[in-house]
Amino acid sequence: MHPPVPDAARAGPPCPRCGRRAPVGGGPFCPYCGRYLAALRWVAEPPPGTPGNRPVPVRVRPHYTGPPRYRVLPRWGFPLGPWTPPEAAGEPRPTSLQTARSLLATLVPLLWALAAVAVLAAGAEVWRYVLLLASRDGALPAAPSPRPTRWWRRPGGSRRSSPPSAARC
Repeated sequence: MHPPVPDAARAGPPCPRCGRRAPVGGGPFCPYCGRYLAALRWVAEPPPGTPGNRPVPVRVRPHYTGPPRYRVLPRWGFPLGPWTPPEAAGEPRPTSLQTARSLLATLVPLLWALAAVAVLAAGAEVWRYVLLLASRDGALPAAPSPRPTRWWRRPGGSRRSSPPSAARC
């Protein structure tokens, strides 16, 4: 006969989170805290045939000693005061009237383009409304019909109040 097995040997692996031993066959998760019980513990090792632990040279950086100190005030750099554009010696500055005319020459075509886009958008909205009115009684057909239908007429009705035969007389 086999000797009796102690309870600790019959228990599963210890939980790395709570430390309790899970019962054998209890599944891959700890019944107490819910952590996954890994069957193996992976340890990274270098592949065989590579040199062992080589010391990595540590590069020593010099300590920061602060901004540079000059014995004499440097002559390079930007001049004091705000930046101003250089003045052209041979060209006179344009007058305000010339500046306004040049801006107007750019602005007028842009406004015409804006008006064209606005008219196009208004036409698209009108077409969208026409399609909305045409589909108020049902879905629109997938392909255009061979005989054009009038969107203002209802499918079974007529626009005229009198019968069509009386109007032909």
